[in-house]
This record gives sequence, C-alpha cells and structure tokens, in this order.
Amino acid sequence: MKQMKLAGKTALVTGAGRGIGRGCALELARAGAEVAINDRQESAQTASLKAEIESLGRKAIVVAGDAFERASCESIVERAARALQRIDILVSNPAFSRRGDFLDYDPNTFEQTLRGTLTAGFHMSQLVARQMVAAGGGGKKNVKSSVQSRNT
Repeated sequence: MKQMKLAGKTALVTGAGRGIGRGCALELARAGAEVAINDRQESAQTASLKAEIESLGRKAIVVAGDAFERASCESIVERAARALQRIDILVSNPAFSRRGDFLDYDPNTFEQTLRGTLTAGFHMSQLVARQMVAAGGGGKKNVKSSVQSRNT
C-alpha cells in the first residue's frame, strides 16, 4: 500500500475548479490530505472534484468565494478552517489573465490582472498564515510556488 505522506493534514486550494488548482487538489488528496476546494462559486466542476477526492477516501468540502476580495478571503479561510479544524497547507492559486496587444491593452484589465494574481495571493497567504500561528503550529511559506504548509 502506498504511504500517505500527508495523512492527517488539511489543505485549502484556491482556484480549484479547473486547471492547476484542480490538479493540486487531487494530488494533495492522493497524498492523504483532506481538501477544501475553493472557486468563485459552486459548479459542476467543483462538485466533480469533490466527488473524485471523496472517491479516494479523503474528506472534501467546497468553500465558494471570490479570492480577489479581502472580505471574501477572510470568509473562505474561516469556513475552511472551521470545517477541517485547521489549515496545514495552502495552495494559493488565484489568477486572472486576458491576452491582448500591448499598445491597445486596457489599463483597467492590467490592474485587474495584478489584483487577481498578486494581491489575492497576498490576502490568502496572510490570512492562512495568521490561522496557522493562532493554531499554535507556526507555518512555512514557499514563496516560489505560493504554497504554505504548517510544520507539525
């Protein structure tokens, strides 16, 4: 039987409805973690991911909310921590991107891209780090990949 390296750990993955976030959530579950799935809203994609994680014998919850807004981030972290008892791992995967020609690129779209990628990642990371410290386990942030894990 494969060893579960993350057995007993909990994870919150933002932007988990598809793409990289979905893949991260599945790999965390395969490694033994219980997973809080975040996307802007509940959808067929989040329901499918939840079912797939549960089929692996892991607990999964959907925590809908907009990771681009600080108040929503606070709610996402609070609901995930309450449902899973704590958060040990964060995969902060918010993103917004629109392609366009540089000379014609809309400055408001550029600002939204920064907010959706950098600012949202900051808010989620700070809030989860605070939760980790309050839970008494400290924390570790891997800046390169925007993944946090609690040392236990």
